[in-house]
Amino acid sequence: MTTVTYEIRYYNTEALRQYERDNKEALDRDDWHYGGSYNDPKFTAEKVAALKIDYPHDSWCIIKRDPSAGDKNWRTREMTRLLDGTYKLVPGILPIDRPEGLDRLSDNDYSRHYGGRTFHDLLMQAAPHHFVHLSQSDERKLAFTESDLKGEKDKQRTISPMSYITRHIPHAWPDQIQDLFIEAMGGLDIQLQFAKTREEFVEIYTECDSSREVGSCMSHPTKNYESDPVHPVEVYAAGDLQLCYIRENGDTGKIWGRCLVWPEQKTWGRIYSTNASLMRKALRAAGYESGECTDSLIGAKLNLIWDDEDSNRIVMPYIDYTFRAQYDHDSGLLTIAGRDGNIEAETTNGLAYLDSANRYSCDRCGDSVHEDDSFYLESRDETWCRYCYENFAFHCDGCREDYDMNRTSYSVDNDGYTYCTDCYSERYHDCEDCHSETAAEEISYHEASGRHLCSDCYSERDAEEAEETEREAIADTAESIAQTIEAHTTRPYFHNCSIDNPSIAEGFPPLPYTHCYWRPRHAGDAPPYWQQGAFNTRLVRQDEQNMGRLTIGSWDYTTIVDYYLYAVPTYCVTGIYAEYRPEIEQTAQEELAAA
Repeated sequence: MTTVTYEIRYYNTEALRQYERDNKEALDRDDWHYGGSYNDPKFTAEKVAALKIDYPHDSWCIIKRDPSAGDKNWRTREMTRLLDGTYKLVPGILPIDRPEGLDRLSDNDYSRHYGGRTFHDLLMQAAPHHFVHLSQSDERKLAFTESDLKGEKDKQRTISPMSYITRHIPHAWPDQIQDLFIEAMGGLDIQLQFAKTREEFVEIYTECDSSREVGSCMSHPTKNYESDPVHPVEVYAAGDLQLCYIRENGDTGKIWGRCLVWPEQKTWGRIYSTNASLMRKALRAAGYESGECTDSLIGAKLNLIWDDEDSNRIVMPYIDYTFRAQYDHDSGLLTIAGRDGNIEAETTNGLAYLDSANRYSCDRCGDSVHEDDSFYLESRDETWCRYCYENFAFHCDGCREDYDMNRTSYSVDNDGYTYCTDCYSERYHDCEDCHSETAAEEISYHEASGRHLCSDCYSERDAEEAEETEREAIADTAESIAQTIEAHTTRPYFHNCSIDNPSIAEGFPPLPYTHCYWRPRHAGDAPPYWQQGAFNTRLVRQDEQNMGRLTIGSWDYTTIVDYYLYAVPTYCVTGIYAEYRPEIEQTAQEELAAA
């Protein structure tokens, strides 16, 4: 039997709008973040309504999941479409011999893995579960099945060849093989775009922050740098340099490549890209001659932006390759320099000092740091830069020492205070029952259990002891009643799948009403016999299903289970094991009186 469930999905509303702007389509709700699954549609709807109030910046939806729906044999369906021509195969075949430019592959490796193989074959090998083929709406794009769920729904996603490679099989092929694949698909719609103003530099850099390939230490939001409210990359927008970037779909889509360029010199700096070789081709096609060298951008002018808090500091980005800038005090000109520059540009906090005196090398990361921006860790006997101190050290509020968090454990209490291991263990102990960390003064020794407990667990232990004492008292009472029954009756025994009925001794006193049960030895055995008071007896199964009132005679039972007799005077029942249940005594008395 299949169960229909109701699945909650959510996604940041602004991120959804950005996705639609970049991809010209809405993000499939199956790709939203998972927020839980429930069986009750009303409960799910109420939960989503509450979540919308708590998280107003997110979009929420409910997806009904019916396991019985959908095509469970979708893989066979997709393979059949590839074989019968419903889907057009991806075109292109690699040459038998290794082409020029594939320097990373030996002739033997190329021949074994790529020589003479079709791109369709390579795609099926890299992602066999995608069943990649040409899009039926645009043969310059690919279509594929993204997940089992979408396969069951017969939903294929359309995507550009470059996007498919970078998102789904980024490390399957060398860059040169990717280039040949793009060419086989009709080439790539590459449009070099350029950021020129300070605002454009910041916008493009920060857009790259979420990408591992095109993001860097300079692509974080402005608030992450000590130069805030000025972003470090605004220094580049002085006129000589521009930021060249390429998006996935021409002028839309995610950025998959960027680099600094010097249009006048026709050079470029370090490339950040999912396919650096393809971006080099695009740059050369646009007339750029060389790049990615230590001297590619040396001499380019930079904006001189002073720090508001220190007249000896200026805003400075991390400059690849040279790590230096040159400041001319006479002309006030700031330029990218070689290793002999008088300003260090290898810090990531967005600021640099004009003088080289009073500077240290961070003992953790090696960056140069001014003494006013350094921190001494006595526990390590090391000097650290601000970035390392704020991200990899902690200050103990107990002993007032600074520690390397990768070498010394630390804990934060509910009040937000941070302690090293020694100081924390002095202030907090572990409750031996719930294992919660509790202030030392709130831990008490519980003698009965021999444990150190928090106040809540201490109270629970006391309550359990009281319940156990009560259970023992009830057990003693039940034992006493059982001994009385033993003295006045003969225990029943089984013989040939039937129950012999002992007689009750004359003058046997009435006992409190009891909860009794009977377990047949074999399916079909008749229930026990009784002599009087049967008018008030009903038989139920262990799951509380009522089996009706008992009458003297035979019964047809087909399973061997426990059957329970409620509100039966013990002196009226024979052939049944009796157990004292005081909690039903009052109910039994009322039922008997009513009958």
